[in-house]
Amino acid sequence: MHVIFDLRSIFDNDVSIAMHTTEQPKNPAQRREWIKYQLRLKGWSMRGLAKHHGYSPAAFTNTLLRPYPKVEGLIAATLDATPQTLWPERYAADGKPNRHSARYPRKGITREKRRQCIKFKGGLT
Repeated sequence: MHVIFDLRSIFDNDVSIAMHTTEQPKNPAQRREWIKYQLRLKGWSMRGLAKHHGYSPAAFTNTLLRPYPKVEGLIAATLDATPQTLWPERYAADGKPNRHSARYPRKGITREKRRQCIKFKGGLT
């Protein structure tokens, strides 16, 4: 027995209306559903795309919630878009990622500047 249902009934009206338009929603939650919907229109699922590229399905699902540049690029290429257009909050105006970590600090911050910040905050000298 096959169960047939309308995907639009799963989501509230705002999300389903936004998914049927070609323009991307501004709300990140709606945008995640829109991206999945656009992949379905192209004949892909998150799981299928992950298996096709040799990644775990969790990597692709997590990309919708947190940054993962390589997978963002694969999803964007499948949708004929750029990662900057799909996740504008993750990228600066020049197209570079907005993410920085302690392990890989931002460019332009020298060791001396970091020491000055620590001294200013009252840390160890």
